[in-house]
Amino acid sequence: MRLVYNKFLHGFLADHTARCFENSMIFYRDVFGYEPTEKVTVLLDDSYDFNNAAAFSSPRNTLLVQIAPASTVFETL
Repeated sequence: MRLVYNKFLHGFLADHTARCFENSMIFYRDVFGYEPTEKVTVLLDDSYDFNNAAAFSSPRNTLLVQIAPASTVFETL
């Protein structure tokens, strides 16, 4: 696994993120027999433009899960 993050902003979450990823990969290996065919890159980011999650299919399968919650200030009127 490659973990890419900004040490100044996200350093406090890096160890926890890596452990969560490793635990989830162990679960998927045990339950579904899944083995990734290439090295997985985890990008720890805090840009809330995608409202905390997004999925893309090209050029690689990508799943984004954001750190900060979405701003709902205009939805609580």
